[in-house]
Amino acid sequence: GLGANACTVDIDEEQDKILRIRPFHFDEHQTPEELNAWKLEARGKTFEPGFKTLISPLSLCYKKRVYSKNRIPYPMKRVDWDPNGERHPETRGTSGYERISWDEAAQIVAGEIKRMHDEYSPEAILCEIDGHGETKVVHAAHGCITQLLDLCGGFTLQARQPDSWEGWYWGAKHVWGMDPLGQQNQQNNVIKDISEHGDAVLFLGCDPETTPLGWGGYMASRLCY
Repeated sequence: GLGANACTVDIDEEQDKILRIRPFHFDEHQTPEELNAWKLEARGKTFEPGFKTLISPLSLCYKKRVYSKNRIPYPMKRVDWDPNGERHPETRGTSGYERISWDEAAQIVAGEIKRMHDEYSPEAILCEIDGHGETKVVHAAHGCITQLLDLCGGFTLQARQPDSWEGWYWGAKHVWGMDPLGQQNQQNNVIKDISEHGDAVLFLGCDPETTPLGWGGYMASRLCY
């Protein structure tokens, strides 16, 4: 699933094809006693988390993304681009593409890294470490690219600015006086504190129905209502 535990899903498949995506039911794998779920008692009511995930539309629609006609499932190369010859930069955006093997793609990447090292220096390669993106564990921001380039001799690091959850994270520390906070998930004893002692919650610049979807599913909405 997308995000943290609230977005974990069960996928029904047949012959390596996704049939449906549905909420993950914890009680299908463990008993309630084994799960030892939290229970919150406040103002004469008892709140419990339930035993299935509250997944978001981002996770539910993943089947369409997997089989989308716009997805590129294998490496492709411009038909008039030769890494060892004429590269034709003037035809970028107009020339077509052809499918190549994974071995050829890996060899091209390795060759380009070596070419940059030989012609310029390892620091001529800019490694962009963006804060977001769904790129699993091999490439881009959330993967092994910095480790790879470091082992190859170094690189130039692009340091991104704090433009996402960092504001909530540091601001919430000063409000609640503890850590971790502000990352769109239920945190420490904040919910317990609000339930027992709070009269109202103001949401500034966010919506509990949509803002936490990528990380906590609908848990924030459920805790509100």
